Amino acid sequence: MLTVRQIYKNYASKSVEGLSFVFLLQWTIGDLTNFIGAFLTKQLPIQIVIAAYMLIVDLTLCAQYAMLYMTSRLPQIWANYKRKSVHGLSWLLFLLAFLANLLYSLSILSNPKAVGPSSRQFLSESLPFLIGSGGTLVFDLIILIQYWMWHDRSSTKEGPHDEA
Repeated sequence: MLTVRQIYKNYASKSVEGLSFVFLLQWTIGDLTNFIGAFLTKQLPIQIVIAAYMLIVDLTLCAQYAMLYMTSRLPQIWANYKRKSVHGLSWLLFLLAFLANLLYSLSILSNPKAVGPSSRQFLSESLPFLIGSGGTLVFDLIILIQYWMWHDRSSTKEGPHDEA
């Protein structure tokens, strides 16, 4: 019951801005170890059920977080597509976001720890960050392509300095 209110709040606001993914991950790992411990030590059925319930709630929160973060650009892509316009949109924002996420992902992948005997552990620990930054690259690229396709239509409505 602890986190059901947070799930509802995320659903209602369509945002997870106040949550830390690392916090959710650590909380989930804690509940996972609680569930495994209760199961392996043959605790009371109610303890196992509660541990399983808490794990399901945690996984729901993590899924919400990932889904809302990864799809945050879809409404903008859809709005651009429906209007066939990028009026009022700064291409520089999405270019810089694309470059920042690309370079961040490359910095993780080019780390010396990403190759060699400890690479599996390093990459698995870095996976949430790779998914978070790398996952939005496609959406940023789509918006940049939309800008390239439709900026001439928008520039007649904008002043000469509104493109950036």
